[in-house]
Amino acid sequence: MDVKKLNPILNGFANYYKGVVSKETFSYISHRVWQYLWRWSKRRHPSKNTKWIRKRYFKTIKGNRWTFACTTSDRRRKDKELILYFAERQILRGNCLRR
Repeated sequence: MDVKKLNPILNGFANYYKGVVSKETFSYISHRVWQYLWRWSKRRHPSKNTKWIRKRYFKTIKGNRWTFACTTSDRRRKDKELILYFAERQILRGNCLRR
């Protein structure tokens, strides 16, 4: 799973829908993305238990216990954490856009 490729796609989707009342859409997409990531991680490590998978791929960030994040090394061989940012998108209400 490449978080660097997935983040811009989800950001584009969120930017497109941020100007409309779309809480249900955001909740649905966020849940489906979580389901896909959970299934991918279970499929990637079939012999590991769910506690190990949660500890490896899902971190607690800003109070959200199920944020998908993974640790990788950069060019200088320093550990770097990549985080999937879709769940933190702010929604603009429709009445804020009217003049």
